Amino acid sequence: MKNIFILIILFYSLGAKAQFGLSKGELYEKAIVYFTDGTSEKGLIKRRSFGGIKFRENLDSKPETYDSSNVTGYDDLNTNEKYRYKTVGDFTMLMKIVQLGELNLFVVYKSSGSMPMGMGGANTGMPMMSMGYGGSNVYYIEKNDNTVNIGRKIRKNEWHLFEDCPVLLEKLKQKELSKGAIEDIVDFYNSKCN
Repeated sequence: MKNIFILIILFYSLGAKAQFGLSKGELYEKAIVYFTDGTSEKGLIKRRSFGGIKFRENLDSKPETYDSSNVTGYDDLNTNEKYRYKTVGDFTMLMKIVQLGELNLFVVYKSSGSMPMGMGGANTGMPMMSMGYGGSNVYYIEKNDNTVNIGRKIRKNEWHLFEDCPVLLEKLKQKELSKGAIEDIVDFYNSKCN
């Protein structure tokens, strides 16, 4: 009986490792980290759930924890995505670079979840909703070293960002460019209004 118990635990452990990629090397990604002193270093990183990154030069080195006070961002060498810390109001957050130019465009993926209804032992007559997770991209535009939260579409009160580009403003007024096509709007500005 004892041997069966040990085998079950062994198979469970191996299955968990295979399913969740729990080996040390699979948790880290190859990256170039940019430090606030202007230097950079190539190594391995892992994003932390509550901000910052863990960095190690190689799998055998000790990991160091960094945040916006130590690093300006990193380039993920596996996906070729670039991330930088940007300050919006009083908050500093890590944002993915979408486009750089006269207008810089960044995105942050914000996840959300739905709450279950009708929890408890009694039948409340309310539908039971399973926990569903989803989210959306929240865009940020940087102009003249000022980063503005745009959200998922550009509203009229944000058109002031394009006041030096009357052609783009006209396209927005005539609805030739959708307010939700933020990447196209920034691309148009950077290519036609510079």
